[in-house]
Amino acid sequence: MLKQKILRILTENARTPVEEIAIRIGSDPETIAAAMAELEESKIIRGYTAIVNREALCDTKVRAQIEVRVQPRRDGGFDHVARRIALFPEV
Repeated sequence: MLKQKILRILTENARTPVEEIAIRIGSDPETIAAAMAELEESKIIRGYTAIVNREALCDTKVRAQIEVRVQPRRDGGFDHVARRIALFPEV
């Protein structure tokens, strides 16, 4: 239960200090730090990340993901198709 509460808080903000997590959960920082270390060692917490607001970066590039359905050639497979697509300067 303690670890689930920690995970919920870290999911909201991965930079939440241990002391704040302890206050919010009603525990002491040492217990929280130990539980977080266990979560990291057991690979439940695999890392911490930032959520980036791409619009605020004023980035003018267009990003798109396009699905392509293809029939692979007998000898070339999908590699041949991938090489052809990679030749486009937009890719």
